[in-house]
Amino acid sequence: MSGFARPVLLAAIAGALLTGGCASSSRDADLGYDLVAVSPASGTITPSDIYPLRDGAWSWQVTRGDEAGLRFQRRRAATSEYGATWSETTDGGHREFWTHDDEGNLVMTAVVEPGDQALTIFDPPMVIAYARLSPDGPRQQQVNMRVMDLKRPERLKDQGLATRTVEYVEDQLIRTALGTMPVKRIEISFTADLGLARATNETTLLVYPAFGFVVETRVDRVTVIGIPLRHRDQTLVMTRAPPDAGD
Repeated sequence: MSGFARPVLLAAIAGALLTGGCASSSRDADLGYDLVAVSPASGTITPSDIYPLRDGAWSWQVTRGDEAGLRFQRRRAATSEYGATWSETTDGGHREFWTHDDEGNLVMTAVVEPGDQALTIFDPPMVIAYARLSPDGPRQQQVNMRVMDLKRPERLKDQGLATRTVEYVEDQLIRTALGTMPVKRIEISFTADLGLARATNETTLLVYPAFGFVVETRVDRVTVIGIPLRHRDQTLVMTRAPPDAGD
């Protein structure tokens, strides 16, 4: 794969992967939710708070930025593929494979991107939710990435390093179409370096433990030898959770 072909694949991979006191009620019509109040981060966040593992579909809408108005679903189901126990599939076929490691972290073992005919393997599996995430500073992990041909998994397309940093920064009270809810704000930074190309993803998740994360804001950038090639900026808001969410 040439240096200028890699960024298309990188963009798909990076996209896969999103104060004290009180604030007066504020509204940005483009965001799709109201911020009611802000308070210091407290307590801890577990993997099931962010990613409830049950069979079902979560409905979403892009409320701001690129593809605003788009509605889609994320579906979770048990699996045994790629050393995982759960998978999440998005409309269009993008599929992530998850399991728990020996420390109780939820980790991603692989990503399938049908549009690029690519299978990405993480070694070691990449932590997407720590067993206990406290507001005591960022957590960081660096893993190896191997991008394989989806139809010929023995064929290596590319390889490189991925770095993911996660931090629990504050608590908020927000209002969405699903109701008013207390959420925990998590900031995530992801960087993938493959050859001449680099992809970065800056994501904010607002986590309501009964449903998982209910708001996602993400900014994706791809560069080749330092030259900007792609930029995507979106806010996504959950519009429906599975009927048994919160049980």
